[in-house]
Order: sequence, then C-alpha cells, then structure tokens
Amino acid sequence: MPLSDEQVDRYSRQIILPEVGGAGQERLLAAKVHLLGTGAIAAWAVRYLVAAGVGDLSSSPAVPAELVEELAQLNPDCRISTAAPRGDRCVALAIDSAVDAIEPFWEEGAPILLAECRARETALTALWSRHPASACPRCSRATTSAPRSSSAGTFIAALAVTEAIKLILDVGTPLFGKRLTYAPLAHEIRTERVTCNPGCPEKRA
Repeated sequence: MPLSDEQVDRYSRQIILPEVGGAGQERLLAAKVHLLGTGAIAAWAVRYLVAAGVGDLSSSPAVPAELVEELAQLNPDCRISTAAPRGDRCVALAIDSAVDAIEPFWEEGAPILLAECRARETALTALWSRHPASACPRCSRATTSAPRSSSAGTFIAALAVTEAIKLILDVGTPLFGKRLTYAPLAHEIRTERVTCNPGCPEKRA
C-alpha cells in the first residue's frame, strides 16, 4: 500500500536512505517480527522496531500493557499482539531465549536473530535453516552458562533490530555463520565464525 503523506513525514529520515526509500518503508510496514524475551533489553528492541515502522509485532511472553500504550503513542502504524506469526514471512528476534523456544521458527524456515547478554559481553548471530552458512540453534549458542544482565543491553538491542531490518529489506550482509561479540569494558568488537558441532544432524558439508 502506498505511503500516506503522514507516513512519508513520519519516516522521512529513513526514506532518504538509499537502502530504504519509499518501497523499503512499505516493506517494513508489511513485515512481521516476533520477539522472544523479556526485560529491559527486549523492551528497547521492541521500541526500536516500532520506531522503524515494522508493522506487525508479536511477543512471547506478551509485551506489558504499559509498554503497549507507550508504543501506540510512539507509532500508531504498528500492531502489537501475542500471536506468533510463523513461517518464512516472519523474522524472530530472540533475546536470551531457550533453544526449545527458538527451534519452531528454525523448523518452519523463519530467519532468527539470537542475542545473548552476559555480565561482561553480548553476542549476536543470525540463524536460518535455509541458509547454507547458518549453524543450528543448539550449536550457535555462545555459552551454556545462564544469561545475566549486561551494560551493553541497549547496544545489542539496536544491533539486533538493525539486523532484522537488513533481513526484511534484503540489504547488506547478514550474520549467518558469524557471531558478533561486544565487550563493553574492553570496548572490543570481534566477529567469529559459527558452525555446527561435529556430529550435529544439521551440519552442512
């Protein structure tokens, strides 16, 4: 659906970007993202998604009522629900989520962004069962230790949303087969390769 004059004004800072434009903004408004996660980092991620104009957002567990009200005021174009859209027309954004919660999206062919937040660093990777470079959800975890809060939470939320927008618009180079890690105390950003472990049934040749 063509953008209204009000929407052109609302998203003008994005529309002027060559990677977005009017057609890209229409794709964002038609896109579906499901958020898996709770807490401050998940709240910032959903704020960034709404500000970008992602039209259909769902969350499990549900977004708190007070945050839903804030999001409605931030951008009335966006719809917030608890029903998870499934399949390859949805992007899943998982923040410190259990593998069992992620695997249904993997099995149904939806791209997944996995953000993990630890005391001293945060990590982000992209998963997709249809991409030959992607590791599976179980092999892609940065660590098996329990997640803890991170001082880089808003940073990793912004990176995760940027990756989601890249997938929706089909621009740039996604993080399939790679893990981006940020250590705020050392102010160090590194990228490493991520593959399935030996013997994993999902392992590519």
